Amino acid sequence: MLDEYLKIYVDKGIYPFHMPGHKRNPDFLPQGILTRDLTEVPGADNLYSPTGPILETQKFIANFCQSDECVLLTNGSTAGVLAAIMGTVSDGDVLIMARNSHRSAYSALALSGAIPAYVLPEPIGYGLAGSVKPARVLEAILKNKKAKGIYVTSPGYEGIVSDIKAIADLAHEHGMILIVDEAHGAHFPFSDCFPDSAISCGADVVVNSIHKTLPALTQTAALHFKGDRCDREKIKEMLQRVQTSSPSYILMSNIDWVYRRLAEDAEIFRKLIKNIKSLRQELEPWLFAGADCFGYDTGKLLLLMPEGLDGREFETLLLKQGIQLEMSGSRMALGMTSPADTDLGFELLTKLSLSILKPYGKCAPPGAPQAPSLPEMVFSPRQAQASPSEKVSIDDAVGQVCLECVATYPPGVPILCPGERVSEEMAEKLREIGKTVLSVNVCWR
Repeated sequence: MLDEYLKIYVDKGIYPFHMPGHKRNPDFLPQGILTRDLTEVPGADNLYSPTGPILETQKFIANFCQSDECVLLTNGSTAGVLAAIMGTVSDGDVLIMARNSHRSAYSALALSGAIPAYVLPEPIGYGLAGSVKPARVLEAILKNKKAKGIYVTSPGYEGIVSDIKAIADLAHEHGMILIVDEAHGAHFPFSDCFPDSAISCGADVVVNSIHKTLPALTQTAALHFKGDRCDREKIKEMLQRVQTSSPSYILMSNIDWVYRRLAEDAEIFRKLIKNIKSLRQELEPWLFAGADCFGYDTGKLLLLMPEGLDGREFETLLLKQGIQLEMSGSRMALGMTSPADTDLGFELLTKLSLSILKPYGKCAPPGAPQAPSLPEMVFSPRQAQASPSEKVSIDDAVGQVCLECVATYPPGVPILCPGERVSEEMAEKLREIGKTVLSVNVCWR
């Protein structure tokens, strides 16, 4: 049973270099938090029409993050992404969208009826998707002059940042709004050692997933507004459609507690940054440092594997010695840091990683960047969602129209989106991730 399994797992004392950012550190888990599981009792305010303590918390966070308005989210950043897109575009509208978006953005396309105009991020070595180039965004703008908005993910799952200021300037120059999925960048406003936040760079709507990089409980998130270009009321109306009508007071109070504590004690982030710098110095031969990218979040520990060592094997070896990473693949492994990490945790990761990696030598060369190709879009995501379907083998799917969102998770970036034709190249990628069947349109051949 789940409860028993989790108890046994936690009792093992495995150190978490993964989300959620509280890292199960008791210093960042407020005492008595479970007793705050309330409902909208008199005086406790209402998330969807706040006039009291919830409004005060939202104003405090907005002021700290330099936004004009903040809305608490208790269904994760997914709810913020859905609402931001659905409150900006409607059926038939065009949304210019970076292809390396989280799957929640593709769900929003299907729900809103919008048609995506994809922008490919610049490919870099190690199979990573790099920054979204402003020049490519401009190309998409000039081809889609009636687009309602632009949607970009920055930073990406691995910490790669795009030039949000330049993209925001382009959006505003052409009468469009910029929505940024900054789920992995909630910590940016807390230190100049991190990249500039999307809000400070001019984005109109920004979604932060607080629990990913700050010491908060899972599902805590926030939606930020800047300026008057977007329709705030419509986006907030959409939030009520995609979020629960019973938002968790535990999660809302936890957001309040986390921001106030971190804002009042700068030493917490100074300690984190000191530990990050020390670890990165020791593991420099294997750590990705943002080469060929506009910017990079050094709080993400993307370890690049040397020849002869698979990233999944590396993750397993660490786990056997008491450390769990966020994710791994054949050529890399990712650890996530937060202010709740301890000196001992950093020391242990450094020591164990060196003992595993050193015998193999420095990381393997990055290899030539592989420019991805976009599948042909036959239907819009909404049309695909409404189409009759059947399950077929990957071999039989070639040439047909995919009706599902196929993504590896994490990070949840799709290989194929609903409405796209399955090419042999795409089929090969699906085989590589172990997918054997695919939902396709039953009438299209």
